[in-house]
Amino acid sequence: MTHKGWKDYLLKSSLPLEYSVTETLRKLNVEKPSEYKYEKPNEQGILTTFSIDVHGSTLRNKNKLDLELFVECKYRYQGTKWIFTPKSFKSLELADFKDTFITLDALCRSSKINSKLINSFSENYELCGKGVEIYNDGLNPKTITQAVSQLQYSLVKKVAEGLDDQIDDFLGNPDQIHILVPIIVTTAELWRLNPGTTIEGIQDANELEDVASKTDFLLVHEAPDNDLNRYTIKHLIESFSEEQKEEMTKILKKNKSGSFDGYVRSFARTYPSIFAVIEYNSLEKRLSNMLNFFNRSDILMQRENT
Repeated sequence: MTHKGWKDYLLKSSLPLEYSVTETLRKLNVEKPSEYKYEKPNEQGILTTFSIDVHGSTLRNKNKLDLELFVECKYRYQGTKWIFTPKSFKSLELADFKDTFITLDALCRSSKINSKLINSFSENYELCGKGVEIYNDGLNPKTITQAVSQLQYSLVKKVAEGLDDQIDDFLGNPDQIHILVPIIVTTAELWRLNPGTTIEGIQDANELEDVASKTDFLLVHEAPDNDLNRYTIKHLIESFSEEQKEEMTKILKKNKSGSFDGYVRSFARTYPSIFAVIEYNSLEKRLSNMLNFFNRSDILMQRENT
């Protein structure tokens, strides 16, 4: 095997990228970053083990917030481009900028996340729709959608675990808020088509810069489809006993969040739907900013009924 051969194959395996992401999380004091495995039926209905490349957690805001990061890693050769269509938060029916963070606070008795504060930062981040991977001699329309799908299904198990911790006080802190953040890290270039771009505009363009803007961080919106919706509802309903469901309904009604059944169905329609996509070279800076944000004292609000 030539010098270039082994290097290309090793990098293409994504192992070095996964290791580098893991070390970056360690540097930022994220605990035990490692592969995260979960089970779900495959296309033939057979229960199969899948995995997310890197998962780790960190306590924020004096241990009141348990922030968990789920990272899919996609190594791509230099020059590979991920190009996305533009979207705006105003155009979405169900999701807001705050939904980038899957926040489990509906069962918390005394506090909740300040959603208005999080949403106030929406103008600082660019939202995208569908994306495609383009390289020197072709394209791959599945890379991004497959990464998104992996993250969507992996989070359902963690949602059930987070709710279970709160209702049964397993961690000794029933008011600890769980926040799950789905992330895709890639070495590909990230591009967002300029709003209003047309087929004619692309045909007349000489360079990609004429119709798109390069960035190192963007958000991708992909609402749950019917299969994910059904999977989420089924998994969450089957994860709890009738006694737990009754107790959750009492708390949810007190917090003006409806019944357990209504909460599950509403959650399944909305989450997960927004995913952070980060160019690897900017990962440490972007994650550091995120972690610091969740240490802000005004990120939490007291509930009115406490």
